[in-house]
Amino acid sequence: MNFIQCTTLSGSIAFVCYVLCRHLFHLSPGNRYKLLKLNLVFFLLPFSLLRSTFTKYMPNSFFELQEHGMLASLSPFKVIYHTNTETIQPFELYPKAWKTFYAVILLFLICIFLFFLRKYLATKKLVKDAAKPVTSSAILHTCQTELRIKKAVRLAELPLQCSPFTIGIFHPTIVLTKQMSNTDLYYVIKHELYHIKTADTLFQMLARLAVLLHFYNPFVYLFFHELAKVCELHCDEQVLKTADDIQRKHYGNLLIEQACCNNSKFVFSSRAFATQNKKLLRERILMCKKTIYSRKFFTIITAVSLFLLSAVPVFAYTPPIEMHILNTSELELYSNENTEIQFTEDISTLICADEKYFATTDNYFIDSAGSVLPTLEPSSQIQPRSCSHTFKYGQQKIHTRNTSGGCTVTINNVKQCTKCGYTVILSRDSQISYTKCPH
Repeated sequence: MNFIQCTTLSGSIAFVCYVLCRHLFHLSPGNRYKLLKLNLVFFLLPFSLLRSTFTKYMPNSFFELQEHGMLASLSPFKVIYHTNTETIQPFELYPKAWKTFYAVILLFLICIFLFFLRKYLATKKLVKDAAKPVTSSAILHTCQTELRIKKAVRLAELPLQCSPFTIGIFHPTIVLTKQMSNTDLYYVIKHELYHIKTADTLFQMLARLAVLLHFYNPFVYLFFHELAKVCELHCDEQVLKTADDIQRKHYGNLLIEQACCNNSKFVFSSRAFATQNKKLLRERILMCKKTIYSRKFFTIITAVSLFLLSAVPVFAYTPPIEMHILNTSELELYSNENTEIQFTEDISTLICADEKYFATTDNYFIDSAGSVLPTLEPSSQIQPRSCSHTFKYGQQKIHTRNTSGGCTVTINNVKQCTKCGYTVILSRDSQISYTKCPH
């Protein structure tokens, strides 16, 4: 499993955990939004590349998940080959058809990214060139004071058949599209200022990036739509935090009014106050009727569960092993359930440093800390009845010579008793064959 697959699996597990806890604990939109932002981190950041750093501070019982069971099968053996003239990456060993397929996918993703960027820049340019600044900004100043927003926010008017929206990350602009009463204007501006305060435009762009990176994963599309929905619910929740029943009813009517005149195609790259999405509009109006209380305790439980479960695939990632090859002209890599590598020339400089122990034994154990311990011979693997085993997880290397002068090194994921040396093979990791034994 490469680091991209580990990242998409981490994000998917986090989202499934979020969905289960959302229905189980009935979390408020604000808490749901925080959890989705944490979920976005797992979709974007390749924590698997920092696996070696994590394992220094994690208990052995957690790290052992990577050594056996399901995660062992998710961590195939990968090699980067260094010859005297070039470095051969695993991707270079793929057939030409696969390389073409990956190139087409990359080109497709670049085109989608450019499409989003063009729509966003076009909307921003239209606002800059055609929108008229609002001279009376007393309501804007009042809302900024209430929300403690010190960032400069521009308020502009642009007559369009759409709902008011916000555009811009570092220099945001709230665009009003038609004349409204002071009460309606107060609710609209306060709602849009919450988008600015929580940097929602930035998080929406990062969510689109996650969709592009994990386009093959159906969970990322569900995550994107959930993030967009909860983002609006969160702002509505904050606007109505101290509102009474009459104000809530007025706000709900305002949502319906603005949704009826909204042209969602125009505000494709913007944050609109209301859209014509009937399901979302219904959920927003229903939320206006009731007060949802924050449940911090259940939110913390969900966040901890989400983090721990999403961290498991991080330890399924196995970084490529670098091998330096001198005067090697032929190399065959067999990709099946258990990876097997065969070398056809003398490569005595290639063997791992720990394989020097094959000079005195054909079977030894390496724990997760890199310590080498002897193991019982396979023929003597009879479980002692008198020993109460204390197992340590690691890898077992077995050296087998053949009649033609070559040898085979089999690497197994095992657990070994620290008292009697009894070894249990959990799964095979890889197998390397040499036409001439370098040991």
